[in-house]
Amino acid sequence: MNIDFTGRYVLAADVGGSHITTAVCDISTQQVLESTCSRIEFNSKGAAGDILRAWADSLLASLKKHKAPVNALGIGMPGPFDYENGISYIKGFDKYEALYGMNIKTSSLKS
Repeated sequence: MNIDFTGRYVLAADVGGSHITTAVCDISTQQVLESTCSRIEFNSKGAAGDILRAWADSLLASLKKHKAPVNALGIGMPGPFDYENGISYIKGFDKYEALYGMNIKTSSLKS
């Protein structure tokens, strides 16, 4: 994937089996801005809307702690996952079953 990125700040997310950790990173210094860190635990066996809500809450919490513009989003997501198209193919791993076949890029919290 070719990304044209000229901004200084990136919102990063690490999605795990039981939590999401997010923070703003300063690309110019290659540092995580610790003051923007947010970690939310959730039930990865729960409903899609509950999972997506936890992710959104953590992302928004990090953004609220940072006052400068954030120009990109990076997400580390377990697989199998179609990262290019944003579709979850996680099935049979006792987590994220509710997201199977879902396009994360276009889903809403009503899911």
